[in-house]
Parts: sequence; C-alpha cells; structure tokens
Amino acid sequence: MMQQTIQEDQSKPQYWADKLGLIVHPEGGQFKELYRSQDLIQGQQRQSLSSIYFFLDHLSPISHFHEVDTTELFIFQHGAPMEIVKILEDGSLKIEVLGPEIEKGQQLVCKIHPCKFFASKTLGSYTLFSCVCCPAFQYEGFRMVPHKELIEKYPQYEQIINEYALKI
Repeated sequence: MMQQTIQEDQSKPQYWADKLGLIVHPEGGQFKELYRSQDLIQGQQRQSLSSIYFFLDHLSPISHFHEVDTTELFIFQHGAPMEIVKILEDGSLKIEVLGPEIEKGQQLVCKIHPCKFFASKTLGSYTLFSCVCCPAFQYEGFRMVPHKELIEKYPQYEQIINEYALKI
C-alpha cells in the first residue's frame, strides 16, 4: 500500500515542485541548481560545470525560445516526454523528443549546442529533466529571444514561433 501511495504522489506535478524545492525560471518552467563546480576554466573566471533540475507542467508547459553560451545536456528523469525545438545556425529547424520510449525515437539525453535558439514543451502533464551545462551556466550568457526577432529572421517557422516564443 505504501509503494502505491508513493507512485500516486509522484504522478502529481506538485509533488515534484514541492519535494525538489523548485523555483520559477525566467524562460518558463521551474528549476533548482544541483551542482556548480568550483573548478574554473583555465584563463577565465567561469566554473567548468553546473547542473540543475528543470520542470515543466500544465501551469508552465513551455520553456520559451532562448539562447545560451554553453553546451547543455538534457537528461530525462520522470514524467511525460518533452519536445525540443531548435533553430540551428544554418537556419534549419530540428525537433527532438526527450523521453523514456527509445523504441519510439525518443532520446534519454539530448544535446543543445551554444548559440542556437531553442525551446521545449512537455507533451503531458509534466516533465522532469536534468540539465548539465559545460561551461557552467551564467545569466550573462542567457538571452530570451523576442518573438518579433524570430519572426523577422525565420518567417517560414511562424506557426512554431507563435507557439514557443515569449512575446516580449
């Protein structure tokens, strides 16, 4: 009976937000930093690695288009699959699904290169994943990408931009 109760609690989005102590992230969703290396990159004042939990749910299902100056690895943890939309440097669009069903083409780990515009959306009631950044994430290297900028540069993706971009 106890195991059934635990599984039922874990199926509720609020369980994860409460248990992990998540806070609101500017791009959408919630997060909590787990680790920040004390090692600095040689010749820089920047840590080599950082890691967070990231959570999207029905209250905040989208991580809006943004860019970062670090390589990120998204690692699936729990819940529903998540769609990741990337506009690559060459202007092409790539969509990947982070999730547990590899036989359906989902990936347990997705890589995001720096200086790419990307956004994501849970495909269910919630998605919990980890994000590892190398070098470490810094807000100075993070930028929300305005809807208008994306539409001007990539009018062929208007429908996706309208869904995933924050109208700032």
